[in-house]
Amino acid sequence: NVPVGGFRVKAVDTVGAGDCFCGYLAAGLAAGDALEDAARLACAAAAVSVTRRGAQPSMPTREEALRLLRNG
Repeated sequence: NVPVGGFRVKAVDTVGAGDCFCGYLAAGLAAGDALEDAARLACAAAAVSVTRRGAQPSMPTREEALRLLRNG
């Protein structure tokens, strides 16, 4: 197992971040991604989500999560 680090972002609202992480992790695993890859994208998605207010409105698109993953 390889540890997966988080991303430094300015958090505005953490409501829904755990749900976002779990949803992205589950979707990645269901799509056949390796655990490390799915977890890394899930971390990126959750990081994007905390930069916005609200639970559902803060959920990022896959492209937004991938952008953070690529750009750090």
